[in-house]
Formats: sequence, structure tokens, C-alpha cells
Amino acid sequence: MQSPGIQMTKLSLRVDLADDERRVLLERIADLIATAKRLDLPDSIHLLNMAYLDLQTKIHGINDEELEAFSRIVRSSIEPL
Repeated sequence: MQSPGIQMTKLSLRVDLADDERRVLLERIADLIATAKRLDLPDSIHLLNMAYLDLQTKIHGINDEELEAFSRIVRSSIEPL
């Protein structure tokens, strides 16, 4: 049986590798967004931006409720009085 310290290290390594893969994926999506902009594909740009935001929230551990609260604050700050 392994000690908890060794198990935690393996888990930590797995999380780090997953985060690295997510960051690589973010870079690829950013490149695709730039390409879609060059090709003037607004719908694709919108969808890719949504994928980018979704992945960022996962990397940073932001849940749906936190994102919704942030969105409400931003919306209220830019809506006309």
C-alpha cells in the first residue's frame, strides 16, 4: 500500500499535466480565433471565443455561479442608466 504522500504527488502531477494540456489547447484556440478574424468569420469567432472562455474558467476553477455573477456586474456597468 502506498503512503498518502506518494498518492498526492501522483495526483498533483496528473493535475499539472492536465493544466499544461489545457493551456496548449487555449493557445490553439487563440490561433484559430486569429485565423477566423482574418477570414472574417464572425459566427466562428463567436463560437471559438465561447470555447476559449469555457476552458479558461476550467483552468482557473471558476464555477458557473461565479461566472454569472461576474457577467451581471459587467452588464450592469455597461448598460445605459
